[in-house]
Amino acid sequence: MGKFLGGKERGTLSINAREDTLKAGASSTWNAIKDNQRCLVPAQGFFEWCDKTRKPFFIHSPLLNLNDKDATKNGENNSGIWWYAGVFHLPPPTATVTEHKQLPTYSIITCDSTGTPLEWLHDRLPVILNTYEERALWLDDSLPFSAVAHLLKPLQSGMEWHEVDPGVGKIKNDSIDCIVPIDEKPGGLFKFLVPDVSNVSSLSTVAQSPQKRKLNEIDSLGTLKPDSQKKLSKGSPSKKAKQKSSSDPKITSFFTKK
Repeated sequence: MGKFLGGKERGTLSINAREDTLKAGASSTWNAIKDNQRCLVPAQGFFEWCDKTRKPFFIHSPLLNLNDKDATKNGENNSGIWWYAGVFHLPPPTATVTEHKQLPTYSIITCDSTGTPLEWLHDRLPVILNTYEERALWLDDSLPFSAVAHLLKPLQSGMEWHEVDPGVGKIKNDSIDCIVPIDEKPGGLFKFLVPDVSNVSSLSTVAQSPQKRKLNEIDSLGTLKPDSQKKLSKGSPSKKAKQKSSSDPKITSFFTKK
């Protein structure tokens, strides 16, 4: 993110910081903050667009509960939260937002994705610090960058991903729908391929009027329940009709053998 949101110095701090650039020490921008202005950025995951197909994917921890809307919304009690390594910049104490349009900003550190399960998706990955020990070291500003530089490496396992709606590319879209798999979104094709069993339990608790009993004899997949099959076995009209039609010619009788 830019160090200044307005003015001549806008853009001196980018959204991402390359780990190889930080390690090389060739950038005065990063050299000024990498020793004692390190931070962690918590997130539920990250989005990446496939270079070849230009389709967006959501990458997250296997521990992230996508079915719990409250957990994915605030993340307070969700063990699926990732912690990205970052560096931050603070405006001078005398600066004001009104005068200089300055705000505290941060950059997430990225690394090469070669050799990781996600190298097919993109050539860069955010650095994820998975353990408490790694995070404590990274935040210890008494340690120089050289003492923690080894932490800046790609995650090799513990990642899951799925395709999401292209609408994530619009900054105004900010809801749980952005991380739901595209084939499970309401109105998606996936919904038409799975039988709706949402009302099965509620149907059995309703007072059993004659009409509702008939409905209750058929399960969610359209098959007769055992009780109904017993009724049919006692000379029901359906069975008699079946027996009466047994003398009808079979469809195979119209074919000649060669």
